[in-house]
Amino acid sequence: EQLVATFGINRGGRVTVPINASARGELLQYFLAFADCSAVIVEARLYPRVAELRAQLPQLRHVFVADIASRPEPLPAWSPDVRPLQDLLAPHAGDTPALRTPGYRDLAMLMFTSGTTGPSKAIMFPHAHISYWGLEVAHHHEYTEQDIAYVFMPLFHGNALLGSTMATLAAGSSIALTHRFSVS
Repeated sequence: EQLVATFGINRGGRVTVPINASARGELLQYFLAFADCSAVIVEARLYPRVAELRAQLPQLRHVFVADIASRPEPLPAWSPDVRPLQDLLAPHAGDTPALRTPGYRDLAMLMFTSGTTGPSKAIMFPHAHISYWGLEVAHHHEYTEQDIAYVFMPLFHGNALLGSTMATLAAGSSIALTHRFSVS
């Protein structure tokens, strides 16, 4: 779901902001406010972290919740539009204005650093940089169509999203995604 959402958002001319799933409170507010996010896609289990910040994030108007059906209790009400992620992924005829096809120089992603030397900084990635990163890794690692990348790191991480996923796609290879590393 995250990759489909990321590529769909970028194809629509919008900017993605992958955020560390452990972010909460002031750090999460900082990420969402700094990036001026007007929409967020969040797992149902993490939705309460976003909901508690609603008063501090007036620009956040749309919330799409993944795996909403798996929640035993309903999500708390919120004034912005809170909908299942499936609503965003479903085809909509004519209810969304057409966006300009993004160019290579256009901003595709803001990726926050880990913040080990101070506050996290947002790195600006245009579409060209993301494509080039994948092409270069695929070339230097000599990936082929027969390779399968085992991606177990979270997709908010540069290694997982740019190094592994984009390189695999650039090579025409396959990806095996999982939530965490396992020798089995």
